[in-house]
Amino acid sequence: MSRSCSRDLGWKGATLEYLSRLPVRDWPTQRELARRLSISEHTYRRHLLVEGASYKALKQQVRLSRAIRLLSSGRYRSIGEVADDMEFCDEHSFRKMFKRWAGCPPSHYLIRRQALQVGGPSA
Repeated sequence: MSRSCSRDLGWKGATLEYLSRLPVRDWPTQRELARRLSISEHTYRRHLLVEGASYKALKQQVRLSRAIRLLSSGRYRSIGEVADDMEFCDEHSFRKMFKRWAGCPPSHYLIRRQALQVGGPSA
């Protein structure tokens, strides 16, 4: 992530794009990311705040998007495999976090998604 990228996409957009390209285990802390941008952590946090965002919320947004993409891909045989790929410590933690993010357990999300794909919006 570079300062010019931040100017083009905004701090929020640049952060989302940057995190989306990395495995979760390689995500920098907010302080490390600010250092890479050659700005203080406070300045970075302020830029995000102006755009109505926080680093923590952006990380959660990327994780949810990734979880939905992985669940929807059909490549995984179980929700536990998705949890592993997303680097959660266990399946229970993933289910709990997904429910908090999406408002329903991952299994219900998949059932609803499949129903919409098969039967359309009225199903």
